[in-house]
Amino acid sequence: MSVAPDRYGTAEIAEDIIALRRTPARREELVALLAEQSPIYHGLSANAAERIRGFIFASFETVGLPQSALPFILEELETGINPYTVAAAAKALRGAAEIADTTFALLVTAAGRIAGNDDAVQYETIDPADRTVERTSALTEIIRIVAASGSRPRPLWAALETMAARGNIAADAMAAIQQARLNLSADSGETCCCAAPPPLALPAISPPALDIDNLALEDQSGATFAYRDYFYGRASIVTFFYTRCMNPEKCSLTVSKLAALQRRLVAADLACRINVGAFTYDPAYDQARRLQTYGLDRGFRFDERNRFLRTVGSFAPIRDKFDLAVGFGATTVNRHSVELLVLDAKCAQVREFRRVQWDEAEVVAAVKEALAPLGAATP
Repeated sequence: MSVAPDRYGTAEIAEDIIALRRTPARREELVALLAEQSPIYHGLSANAAERIRGFIFASFETVGLPQSALPFILEELETGINPYTVAAAAKALRGAAEIADTTFALLVTAAGRIAGNDDAVQYETIDPADRTVERTSALTEIIRIVAASGSRPRPLWAALETMAARGNIAADAMAAIQQARLNLSADSGETCCCAAPPPLALPAISPPALDIDNLALEDQSGATFAYRDYFYGRASIVTFFYTRCMNPEKCSLTVSKLAALQRRLVAADLACRINVGAFTYDPAYDQARRLQTYGLDRGFRFDERNRFLRTVGSFAPIRDKFDLAVGFGATTVNRHSVELLVLDAKCAQVREFRRVQWDEAEVVAAVKEALAPLGAATP
């Protein structure tokens, strides 16, 4: 299931990627194509968008994995459910100069998540003189990268052995597990220095200078108001989701974690000082009642400072204002990242958590940072 240009109508895109794959010095151009908001994904189905991303991911096995691509790879291992892109993310790690212990943990977690949904996938070789096809699977690729790393991931190996004991994984994955057993038994146990994990939260990059103060919004109760009326004057937490999302590791989990974050804010006596807003990517479909039901089902508490929001009209102004990693097909989202932003009382970004399952405690710390210049609590 390599990118099939004729099937998906993306021949030019695929050929451009193949050309870049042949020149390792141009690998940063491949990284640039991974942004969900890139024009190459516009109008594609979710399936076609996944195939293109996986095609790019697999390129890094040969051209080398630059640090700038690592957040995309780690995100896929943490939240991906498509065997093609998960396998490609594991393949990409073969091009890394070093692999952090935290990355091994993500690989094993991904193996557990993908095991029940694994499937045979295939990738074309990069050599233009040899356009053969490599057949593999997501679980096989994960096991191979773990096995090739000797004793470092040994503490995590029990989870993979448990999968093998259940006997419900493909033959090639079982063969990879057997090879890994041999490698581990022959390994001397020597350890090496590990790369430091990437930070979970980064100082925010200033968003584009777009004025959305008068943008009309509607909340889960059906109330309408301007963007400025809700967000200006108080610090805010903003995140993004849509109810038709098929990946439980993204939107559904985001809203469940947001409910847990609410409880932490109450415990820290911060809830009365901050707005919590979750925007849907899909405002035409996610009408007020649907937003309310989705939030309540996941434990979110609604009130005047805790709302789910839809734009009355196009979502584009919000997407562009915050440079969101989301792409759209013909009818709905085809791919999106996990993103949470902390804004100050003037709506400037203080912290951003992108391409990670954000940690509630770190978000609370970022909220305190946003509130610090304000001094006393806002009434």
